[in-house]
Amino acid sequence: MAKSHGGRRLGSGRPKGARNKRTVLGELLPRLEAVDQELPLYGLLRRIADPDLLDERYKDVLRIATLPYLHSRLVSGLTAKPAYLMSDEELKATRDAEIEHQRQLAKGRGHLRIVGKK
Repeated sequence: MAKSHGGRRLGSGRPKGARNKRTVLGELLPRLEAVDQELPLYGLLRRIADPDLLDERYKDVLRIATLPYLHSRLVSGLTAKPAYLMSDEELKATRDAEIEHQRQLAKGRGHLRIVGKK
């Protein structure tokens, strides 16, 4: 006799009435606002905008910490079309842009370190 592969199985799947992340956040955020608590992201943004905070390196670290929450991640290596479909001029322009990007990274990002570590 062959085993069945599909269909309903007892105890499988999400339980009825279980809350998903959207529901949980929808209930949590108004409660945080009601008790005057600040969300961590807003606290970081407030610290970045604080004119009394003069340490720019610390502000840079805060900005880096907030990036994943404010901007979507770019897909690396994404080109408009595959290399085998590009003309010689397009290949040269793509290579030149990549070389310039690597040069800018090497030039400008070497000074960033985690605050507190030397």
